[in-house]
Amino acid sequence: MNRSFLVIRAALLLGTLVLGPGCDFLRGYAEGPSSTLLSWWGQHPPADARELGAARFLFDDFRSLNTDALQTNALPWKLTVAAMFTRHDGVAAPHLDGGEVAPSEEGWLTLLEQRYGFVRASAVANWPGASSPALSRNLGVISGDIRRAVPRVRFEANNHGCATCHASNLWDARGLPTHDVWLGLPSTSIDLGRYSSEVYAALQAAARDPQPVVAMLDRIYPQLDPVERGTIIDIMLPAFLHRIGGVDAPAEPVPFDNGGPGLSNAVGHIKNHFGLLNPTLGPAEIAFTQIPDVISVQVRSSLLCDGIYAPKGHAPFTPHRRDAPDRLAHAQEVGAIGTLFTVSTLGVAPKTAQENLPAVREVMAFFADADTPPFPGVVAIDAARRGLSVWTARCQACHGSIELVGQRSHVVEFPNHLSSLEEIGTDPARANAATAKLLEHLIDYPVGAAIDAAPRGGYVAPTLSGIWATAPYLHNGSVPTLWHLMHPDTRPRRFQQGGHALDFDKVGIKGFVDDDGMWRFPPDYVPWMLPAVYDATSPGRTNVGHVVPFDAMSEAEKADVLELLKTF
Repeated sequence: MNRSFLVIRAALLLGTLVLGPGCDFLRGYAEGPSSTLLSWWGQHPPADARELGAARFLFDDFRSLNTDALQTNALPWKLTVAAMFTRHDGVAAPHLDGGEVAPSEEGWLTLLEQRYGFVRASAVANWPGASSPALSRNLGVISGDIRRAVPRVRFEANNHGCATCHASNLWDARGLPTHDVWLGLPSTSIDLGRYSSEVYAALQAAARDPQPVVAMLDRIYPQLDPVERGTIIDIMLPAFLHRIGGVDAPAEPVPFDNGGPGLSNAVGHIKNHFGLLNPTLGPAEIAFTQIPDVISVQVRSSLLCDGIYAPKGHAPFTPHRRDAPDRLAHAQEVGAIGTLFTVSTLGVAPKTAQENLPAVREVMAFFADADTPPFPGVVAIDAARRGLSVWTARCQACHGSIELVGQRSHVVEFPNHLSSLEEIGTDPARANAATAKLLEHLIDYPVGAAIDAAPRGGYVAPTLSGIWATAPYLHNGSVPTLWHLMHPDTRPRRFQQGGHALDFDKVGIKGFVDDDGMWRFPPDYVPWMLPAVYDATSPGRTNVGHVVPFDAMSEAEKADVLELLKTF
């Protein structure tokens, strides 16, 4: 039996048969847990439930490091690094000096940050334990060794955990970004669309012409374990050729747009999974939303901006108090909906996603009492107190009653108010995308058994937790600052997004209006990652709506409310 036949046979075991029926062993299944989580727990056993939840949030793979997930979201780490540098040997960093990153694993970590917005964190500012973890790779990058004896397989796989999207860098007293991060805030710069598109193209090229990528692999990893090297060359590359390297392979990894920095299109992911994407729309599947925070889960009665998911048997739009005695149990019930998100964001199979429920509930033990970071600039506290009176009259009914203690505000009671599209007037694309037909598919899986899912025809007002750190604004991230939000006629049609400095006055993306009317970063500011241009004139991205509260405010009242929002 010649070697080429053995290679093809092994590739089919790991590639084609991984999708077939039968027991896991016979179909070539293999998995490996997060090595980072195991290493952290081995050196720092969690002191309490909050540290356990934070560790899972930061390091857990939620059963997404396996050969099944390689068919969706997971990647072979070293093959990806070699393929990217083969396609772009000496990739330009986004800085203005036009520097290049040399092929190496450290160079790849640099590119993950500077090109795609994966933060390199120096410290977790809200870590509940005695000392913040040291992070050797970018925030949210999870990896583990996948091994199997027959056929002999070993390779490092990686995926992206919760912190990839739901943790953010902070800013210093000058408004410049730092490498300290806060768990639970949305990442406003992560560009998963650019990342997945460029990685897919590199792996596709490697599968079609493997010799250059093998040479790059040996250049970057000269001491690579022979078994892992053989797995990559003899199994992984042929498997990827079978999967994405054919002549009829699509040009992009998914047939929809993810949105750009700080945005996601989870509805597009789930529709694609269930085969419900409209083929006539193609990339026009435009259910863009800004990545949400998870700090406010203890007062939410539904999840996501359109409120389509709620715990089974619970009224989805009822008030909740921040200090309720059952806040942990409530956070765990609402947060358990996160098991569904392991399907769309991590590639976990819907039939097994419910097995993540205990781990997700442990994560919620951390967020049930989570707080927001303090504003890094000066707060005019007298103006903020005046703003509280305006808030009570104009904003409380939708965004909740708050208390202002010192220079910090907290939600007392959150109404979970659902606004119809007619009432709020914002872009309708996301609210219209989650159809009853789509949500009915969840009933057939265990992950849907604990969830009530239905179209709501509108949007749920957010809690505004840490709002000063979450620019841009509205559910689709279409307004660069809170000042622009409060002055609808000034909202820019286009603005730069990704790796921004913080504007202390307008609160949001620091910039200026150029001659073409675009809100552009200051000329002396170098963003820490490659930014994109947000076009608020395109479908799914419009910056209309949410104007009525501001029509009733004077300029002085708007300034006072803006100051109050710095305390959230």
